[in-house]
Formats: sequence, structure tokens, C-alpha cells
Amino acid sequence: MELWIGMISPWIGSIMISMSKRSGRKGIISSGIVWVVMTRELVKRVSKGGEVSEERMENMWYSVGVDGMSIGFMWLTSVLVSVSIISEYKKEKGIQEQLLIMEGILMEVFSVRDIVWFYVSYEGVLIPMVMMLGRGGSRERRIRAVYMLIIYTLLGSMIMMMGIIVMYVSVGSSGYEVLMNVRYGERIGGWLWWSIMISMMIKMPLIPLHVWLPEVHAEAPTVGSVMLAGIMLKMGGYGMLRIGIGMLSEESVYNSPVIYVMSVISGVYGGMSTISQIDWKKIIAYSSIVHMGMVGVGMYSMRREGYSGSIMMMISHGIISSGMFMVVGMMYERYKTRWIKYYGGMERGMPIMSRIMWMLSMGNMGVPLTSGYVSEMWIMWGIMSVSKEIGVMMSISMILTVVYTIWMYNRVYKGEKKEYIRKEEDISRREYNSVSVLLVIMIIMGVKPSIWSELW
Repeated sequence: MELWIGMISPWIGSIMISMSKRSGRKGIISSGIVWVVMTRELVKRVSKGGEVSEERMENMWYSVGVDGMSIGFMWLTSVLVSVSIISEYKKEKGIQEQLLIMEGILMEVFSVRDIVWFYVSYEGVLIPMVMMLGRGGSRERRIRAVYMLIIYTLLGSMIMMMGIIVMYVSVGSSGYEVLMNVRYGERIGGWLWWSIMISMMIKMPLIPLHVWLPEVHAEAPTVGSVMLAGIMLKMGGYGMLRIGIGMLSEESVYNSPVIYVMSVISGVYGGMSTISQIDWKKIIAYSSIVHMGMVGVGMYSMRREGYSGSIMMMISHGIISSGMFMVVGMMYERYKTRWIKYYGGMERGMPIMSRIMWMLSMGNMGVPLTSGYVSEMWIMWGIMSVSKEIGVMMSISMILTVVYTIWMYNRVYKGEKKEYIRKEEDISRREYNSVSVLLVIMIIMGVKPSIWSELW
């Protein structure tokens, strides 16, 4: 029953906001209820060792079920929506309404036990994201970014839809439990794997299917970037694990070299591209591509350590990158620019914000006692047992991550103050309350990783 409360609360909250002139505390209350419910479910599964809990609606072609992996992403969604609503509390009600609608759809993505409903929810997330990007984009190029998001996403989704139709016609069922026990012929199985994985590679994304991501991040409002990097990209990784490896395991093993190559390129080339960026948001956007390359290698190592590390990396990256995007949004609201060259020496006038960004940077680099360190070590443990060559190449991406993260932090907060910045305003109480939650979670995940490894 608690699961259903958490899943319908965002919809009730969005309806209440749409029927009122002001959002007030409705968005905070609705998202807070979801956060509490998902935290209770998370704790319950940790104590039970990650058992699957499933609830069904009778006489309807619909069922939801939650295992350790699902509850991890649902909990991450509830956290990010709650902190986003807190950070946008005094702005127009449309933002809160869109966030709650997105939360409701994302809960469906991670809990449905039917591949057709997964597809419907997977595509449904695009609607509030496009509205958020089109209405709240920060520059004139936001319409171009909307087109890129729609074209890339729908191109992959059309191919995935054909694969799902073939799976349903071949098996006669779209339920996860049935599809996980089906073995396909060599030719049809390979085609199904590619039809599903192309869409997931676009969503993560992996190079060369990444072109849309930096552009969308650069034009999206702060909460749009938080939701995109924090949880929407994770739908691709979730789909790879749930459908690719879970339902097409033999095909995944056969095609694992493809993922290795794309992931290594994403890690190394993405890291070098990040160093060359001058837009603060694009730096973090390319950093997401690097981390998703690590996720791909971890998943397709086909080792338990790799699986756990990839899920941990996705949740950790969702927390850390969201915090970094929130800090960039705070700076943009004050100075109306994201170009690195206009900043410098901000540590003196913004000591609290600089310390927050410093801690988030430590997590992004994978410093011990942060969630980034644990996830990277698990992934390297998994891939090194498969191929030391791939492990060495991915270690290069980890070094590049350290380089561009230190470079980014030093350019903004260290050195001499630039003449472009005339007045410095440190973080407000509302901003601090929204981002400090993410810092606490990052540290807890790094200090006590055994909790999470037992979950999935």
C-alpha cells in the first residue's frame, strides 16, 4: 500500500497545483511524501536483503514490482525532485507542476513489470522535459535543443518499439518474468539486442550518440539539468540492466565488445573534450558522458562487482552532478554567465559556496569516503577480472576526470578576482538547504557502502 501512495502522490500534487493560482507548499508536501515512502521502502529492503516486493491490480493489464535496483532509482528520483522543488520554491508554479508530473512518470519507469508499460513511461518522460526546456530555457538556442532532444530520443525509441513488438509477437507476453526466461534464435536475438540497446545508448548516452546532451544541458534551466543528468540518463543504464542483460543475456555477452569500445571512447575522448570546454554547464555535461562510460564497462563486465559498481555509479553520479548543476545555476542567477573566463577568486567572497563545490568536486573525482570512490573501485574490480587492458584504458578516463575537475574548480574559485565580478553574494539559506542534502547523501554512501551492495 505504501508503494502505491508514493506513486500517486506526485499526480495528486500536480493536479492540486494546476487547479490553484499559486503552488504554495503543495509541491514540497507531495514530493516530501514520496521521499518518505521511498526511504522507508529502501530501509525495508536493506533489512530484508533486497527481496522483490510486487503488487498487482486485478483485471487490468498492469502490474508494478520493486526490487533492490528499482527502489534505488525510485529513491534517487524522490530525492532529486524534492531538492529541485525546494530550490525553485519561489518561482512560477509551472516548474513544480512539471517536476511532479516527471516524478510520477519516472516512478512508473522503474516499477512497472511489463515491457510495454516500460516503453510508454520511458517515452512519457520526454513530455515534461520538453515543456521545461522550451519554457524555461536560458538562451535563444533552446528551441534547437528541444529539436535535438526529440529527434535523437524518438529515433532510438522507434527502433526499440519495433523490437518490443517482435518480442511480444514471438513470445505472446510482455511481462518481465516471462521474457527473462525466453531464449531467441541467433539472428533474431542479435537484432532484438541492437533494437533495444541503440535507444539505451542514446539515452545514457555513449559516444558517438551523445551530441544532443551538451546542447540540451546548456539550454535547460537548472532543474531541467538536475533531472536530466540526475535521473533521466539513468533510464538508459536501467534499461540496459533490466532488458539488455536481464532478458537478452546471451546476446549481451556476445556483443559486450561493442559496449567496451563505446564505453572506453566515452571515457577517454569524453574526458579530453571536457577539458576543452569553456561553458561551465557543458563541462559537467561532458563529465556525465565520462561517468556513463564507466557505467557501461561495469555492467558488461558480467561480474557482481561490476553490476553493483555500475548501479552505485549511476546513483552517485545522480547525486553529485545534480549538486554541481545546482551550484552553477546559483552562480548564473547572480552573474548571468556560465563562461569560465569571467570567474576567478570567488572563494574569498563566497566561502560557503566554494566549500560546497569543493566537496562535490571531491566526489566527482572519486576521492575516498565519497560515493564516487566506492563506485569506481567496484567497477575497476569487476572489469580488471575480465580484461586488464580495458581496465588500464578506463583508468586514463579517471585521471582525466581529476584533471578537468581540478581545472574547473581552480579557474572559478582560486586565483585573482576578475574585474567582471563587482559584487559577491554567498549562498542563501534556501539554496544551502537544497544542496546540503546531496552532500550528506554522497558522504553516507561513501562511508557505508555495504548498505547499498546488499540492496542489489
